[in-house]
Amino acid sequence: MTTNFVVAGTGWVAAEYFKAILDHPEGDVYGVVSRDRNRAAERMRELGLHANVYGSFEEAVKDAQVDAVVLCSTPDVRPK
Repeated sequence: MTTNFVVAGTGWVAAEYFKAILDHPEGDVYGVVSRDRNRAAERMRELGLHANVYGSFEEAVKDAQVDAVVLCSTPDVRPK
């Protein structure tokens, strides 16, 4: 069974989580959350990933295909 992960953030910490998820035999980078969708899409291309891009945390967790969310965003923008 595959676990669909969404990573909130696009910086270097997020990239390390992308690697860790992809290294797990049952992990899949299903999506990324960023307020800047264009930047997120470009970052996915840079990393060679094909993933959904969400503009908000709330949008991501409404997707029934998402199993887990990794918060790599800065504390000031995390949902409360």
